Amino acid sequence: MHFFAGTVSALNLSDRGLNGSLAYFSFSSLPVNISFLSKLRKLNLKGNKFSGPIPDEIGRLHDLKFLELCDNLFEGSIPSSIGQLRALRRLDLSGNHLNSTIPPELGLCTKLTNMDLSRNSLTGTLPLSFSNLTQISILSLYDNGLSGELPLHIISNWTELIKLDLTNNTFSGNIPPEIGMLTELMYLYLDSNNLTGPIPLEIGNLEKLQNLGLSRNNLSGSIPAKIGILANLYTLDYSSNNLSGTIPPQIGNLTELILLNLSSNNLSGTIPPEIGNLIQLKTLYLNNNNLNGEVPHSISRLSLLGLLYLNSNRFSGRIPKDLGKYTPQLTYVDLSKNNFSGEIPVTLCKATFLRNLVLASNMLKGNIPSSIGQLTKLEQLELLQNNLKSSIPPELGMCTKLNYLDLSDNSLTGPLPLSFSNLTQISNLRLRNNHLSSELSPHFISNWTELTFLDIENNSFVGNISPEIGMLTKLTELHLCCNNFTGLIPVEIGKLKDLWWLDLSENHLADSIPETIGNLTNLTILYLYSNNLSGTIPPEIGNLTYLMSLYLYSNNLTGSIPPEIGNLRQPEDLQLGDYQLNGELPHFISHLKNLDYFYLNNNSVSNFSFTQVSYSTAVILL
Repeated sequence: MHFFAGTVSALNLSDRGLNGSLAYFSFSSLPVNISFLSKLRKLNLKGNKFSGPIPDEIGRLHDLKFLELCDNLFEGSIPSSIGQLRALRRLDLSGNHLNSTIPPELGLCTKLTNMDLSRNSLTGTLPLSFSNLTQISILSLYDNGLSGELPLHIISNWTELIKLDLTNNTFSGNIPPEIGMLTELMYLYLDSNNLTGPIPLEIGNLEKLQNLGLSRNNLSGSIPAKIGILANLYTLDYSSNNLSGTIPPQIGNLTELILLNLSSNNLSGTIPPEIGNLIQLKTLYLNNNNLNGEVPHSISRLSLLGLLYLNSNRFSGRIPKDLGKYTPQLTYVDLSKNNFSGEIPVTLCKATFLRNLVLASNMLKGNIPSSIGQLTKLEQLELLQNNLKSSIPPELGMCTKLNYLDLSDNSLTGPLPLSFSNLTQISNLRLRNNHLSSELSPHFISNWTELTFLDIENNSFVGNISPEIGMLTKLTELHLCCNNFTGLIPVEIGKLKDLWWLDLSENHLADSIPETIGNLTNLTILYLYSNNLSGTIPPEIGNLTYLMSLYLYSNNLTGSIPPEIGNLRQPEDLQLGDYQLNGELPHFISHLKNLDYFYLNNNSVSNFSFTQVSYSTAVILL
């Protein structure tokens, strides 16, 4: 690259898709060629594909005020010669592959107001010379491998700082109380480090603060009541620490707050009713704590609330009866793993923007409200592990965007509603451990073509397994055990090429195991035990080379063990007992080196030697 104008003061080649190294700029050809750039004040090469090291000669552009080399492929260390650029105001080297430590010479650039070294692989500590950067207003060092403590004398000199982002490094030690001297701060992000100790009270001095992120550290102690002074806060994230104590009622003073995340701590006590004052709140995460008591009804007044996560606490009492009535913007609600009792409030069904509703693992009783059909945007519904009774309301079939439905571990009765045929987007359907009955109609199955997981285990379903099951070609797990299915295993089951878990055990299935079972080459678990199956073990089972568990006991199978079972690469558990099998035990058994459990019962197998199963940890021959 050649320059012909001695008056060039700015060079902007950003986002041009250029590549190569900066050697092409001939910075090293001093003093002749550099004279053409003697007036350069701004160099912007961001968003290209420049690679190689940043040349040391860049430090000879003494009038440079803005140096932006971000989002390229530069590697190696930051040249210490940048410290010679005493006029530099903005330095952006973010989004490269720079490594090594930050050169202390950068502290000589005392006019810097904006420095961004984020998204590199820098290591080591902050240079002590950074205390000279008294004009710095924006400092972004996130996504590196920087370490050490946050030095007091450095921080106390950054009194002009507006934004400090040290996210995703390995800084350690306490947050120094001197942080309270940075009274111009509006954005403070210290997330994802190894900081310890308490949240300093002095953080309450940062009255201009709008965003505060201290998440994913090892901070301890309580949430300071002085947090209520920060009336300009939009986001507050203390999640994933070791904070204890209660949520201070002063948090209700943060009336501009949009996001509050206190999840994954050890907080206890109740939610203060003052939380209802956060009229701008859109996102509330209090999950994974030890909070208890009733959820205050004031939470129902948060008319802009979209995301509500209270799961994995010890809340009790009823779900606030007006939740959903005055919070029409709710899209994600997770109240699971608590001790909520009473019925599901019908007002929840007024939150017609709901996409995810998770009320699992509580003590809810009564019926699933029929008004749930109003939630036409619902994609995920989890009501498992409650005390819900009666039948599944047919209105649930109006939630045609459902892709995940789990009603397991309740006391639901009756048939599947015919309207379930409308659930054409369902990919995960879990109904195990209820008292559901009726046939698994082909009318449903033929419409569930997106299904990847079907579990109706331990119910009272009857009739045949429909041949239409072969249309569910995306299935990876099929759990039909512990029902009253009769008839044959349909040969169409061999079309489920993605299946890795098939459980048809403890039914009344008859006739032979279809040869097409050998088409399920991804199968890892095959449970056909406790049926009325007859005939021989099909040799095609040997095609299931990934099979780890094969349970065929408690049937009426006869004949010999097919030698093709020796093709199984890693079987751990073979339970072939309780059949009228005869003949010799095949010699391939000795090659199944991962076999942990081998069970043959009530057989007439001859020529058995323990050397044939020397790798088994348990052998049962009866």
